[in-house]
Amino acid sequence: MIDIISKKYFHLHNGEISYLFYVMENGQLGHLYYGKDLGTLTESDLKYIALHNNKASGTVKYSPDIPKFTLADRMQEYPTYGTSDFREGAISIECGDEILYPDFKYYDYQINNIKSRNLDMPASYAEDDESQTLTVNLVDEEHKLHLALNYTILKIVMQL
Repeated sequence: MIDIISKKYFHLHNGEISYLFYVMENGQLGHLYYGKDLGTLTESDLKYIALHNNKASGTVKYSPDIPKFTLADRMQEYPTYGTSDFREGAISIECGDEILYPDFKYYDYQINNIKSRNLDMPASYAEDDESQTLTVNLVDEEHKLHLALNYTILKIVMQL
């Protein structure tokens, strides 16, 4: 249900849907696909899906270290303000009167087979072995921030 390919590509699928994202050249997460299940994918398949020839002229480049990379024409998995992408961010952080511009980069991941019920807020839950949850940990080194993104895929149970 959750495939990790080359420690870079994340594929959540269950026979009905696929959800794909990856670690981009700048260390941030990039969204690739959500839709009909794509089945088993190879690293070659994923490289093709992630292939992105930069066609955005006049855009702000992310870094001189990655000269042809810009966030202006890429779909980020968790966009933030101040990283050369001028679209709306998913989070806004302030510390006193100072606005922080985090640059969350991929750190590591964990997979577990439990989706606990949390009655403090609306959320899905599943019994043991009915789902898998991927936790992707992101870190902003400059501000010493940690962000955990949780993705749960439910098994499809055929009922007659």
